[in-house]
Amino acid sequence: MQHVTPFGFFILAASAAYHWPIGILSMVSVRITRKLARALYALDLPENLDPRYEYTWKPLGAYALFTAAIATDALLNTDSPFSAHVLKLLAALYLLRAALRWMYRDLFKRAYGVGLRRNLVNIFFNILLASGMLLYGTP
Repeated sequence: MQHVTPFGFFILAASAAYHWPIGILSMVSVRITRKLARALYALDLPENLDPRYEYTWKPLGAYALFTAAIATDALLNTDSPFSAHVLKLLAALYLLRAALRWMYRDLFKRAYGVGLRRNLVNIFFNILLASGMLLYGTP
């Protein structure tokens, strides 16, 4: 008995595929992280990062790796209720990301130079993704 739909399976795979490289690169390469941040999120990271900021970035990479590992485990166990549970937890994570982007939009703009329009794109993407996961991810 499969506990996630094909859409849920796809989301678990995409979450794992996204978080593995992002997590690794965040932990090992500031230069590549800067390029990814610009391409994926329109973040403007300074050339010479404050060491406190650079250090904070490393644990975020570890969290991404943990998210990738959990998504991968759920992906490999789609015949158990665990996969549906992970899908719901990932949906909660994406909703939390959207809420934090909205609640701290002014701080986000000051920190990274990302305007409201671009920020709203990411907010709506996360909300739509989480909604799809909750509505169509499990039978």
